[in-house]
Amino acid sequence: MGDLVNEWLQNVAYSNSGSPNTQDEYTRTWKRFSNFIGKTAELIEAEYNAVDKDRGFKRKYARLIRTWIAELSNGGLEDSSIKVMVGVIQSFFKYSDLPLGKIPQAMSGVVYHNRDITAEEIVKIMAVVKLRERAFFAVMAQSGLRPHTIKQLQIKQLESLDTIPSKIEVPRAIAKGKYGGHITFIASDAAKYLKQYFETKKELSPESLVFSIDDYGKNPLNSKDVSRVFNKAARKLRKSGAIDFEVREGKPSEIRLYNLRKFFRKFANQMGFEHVEYLMGHTIKGSSMNYKPEDPEFYRQLYLEKAMPFLRLETLDPLETENAILELKQKSEIQIRGLKQQLAEKDREIAELNAKISEVSPEKVEGIASAIFQKSFQDLVTKTLGMSAEELKKQIKKEKEKQEIDKAKS
Repeated sequence: MGDLVNEWLQNVAYSNSGSPNTQDEYTRTWKRFSNFIGKTAELIEAEYNAVDKDRGFKRKYARLIRTWIAELSNGGLEDSSIKVMVGVIQSFFKYSDLPLGKIPQAMSGVVYHNRDITAEEIVKIMAVVKLRERAFFAVMAQSGLRPHTIKQLQIKQLESLDTIPSKIEVPRAIAKGKYGGHITFIASDAAKYLKQYFETKKELSPESLVFSIDDYGKNPLNSKDVSRVFNKAARKLRKSGAIDFEVREGKPSEIRLYNLRKFFRKFANQMGFEHVEYLMGHTIKGSSMNYKPEDPEFYRQLYLEKAMPFLRLETLDPLETENAILELKQKSEIQIRGLKQQLAEKDREIAELNAKISEVSPEKVEGIASAIFQKSFQDLVTKTLGMSAEELKKQIKKEKEKQEIDKAKS
């Protein structure tokens, strides 16, 4: 690549947050166009500098691009793909300050080639691929991340896989183009397969790639290879009659790798459109972006309650069942420990009371009982006659004295 192309690519990288994926795509598209016209970027610039007027230059290269569009279309490329490739070439002319004539634009509109995919179909596809791809597909279906983002994830960006849902931090550098960093989550299916996959690796560090072609997490997967594995597995199952979908040669079939993102988009929608868009790494347009929640725990709770139950892949979920049993066991153990502590405290109080009673002599016990009786008697007199026991004694004494006087008189 010459200096002019490198300068253009640097400007593109600056405008697209330094995304290596964007730079790779632009580089491949430029090489394809350059080979078609048989000229390098430097030759195009030199040709422009040699002419006195823009008109002839603009017409010539607009005509060449239109001819290239026709060839791409005759080669079976979709209008949407051609539109993206032409945009790359227009970007080169724009950033290089080179004039360009009128280029036709394909009609706007999106044709959805892929149908909805079910959890059962995903499980069948995962069953006929290797563990690495199985984990990759599960992560994609339960996180909504793009393949190119997943292949760049590092171990340090994963939360503990024992925490369900498990958070994934997506830094700006591996998000698509102008999209910023964000978070998303995976459920127990993806966590289980990742654990199994990591057990096949050696000496993984926080900097290691989650998915790699080596045992140390250093060399990344090719996302196109992952897509080919998915397509091959789906067609194998179609041939056996296990699943049914339309295959379109030269065009995307009804079932392909991106169906996994569509699965996430559909079944996580109970979280709310804007929240799902955020987890998938899509921009939120307008002023809504200013009010987007930033607390990861807010999204974790939403995912747990509104998305995870519908993103489950396997009919039986051993990890979730195990966690539920463990949680109930822990609560029971806490309750049992509390009851044991209460019983021990009562036993201690009874023992202390018995010890105090054993220290009291029989005479003292009799005295205490007598005192209690006297006190009870006094309380009864007071309550019944409205006077104290002492006043009652005086009253009885007076009555006796009166009786004796009356007896003496008679």
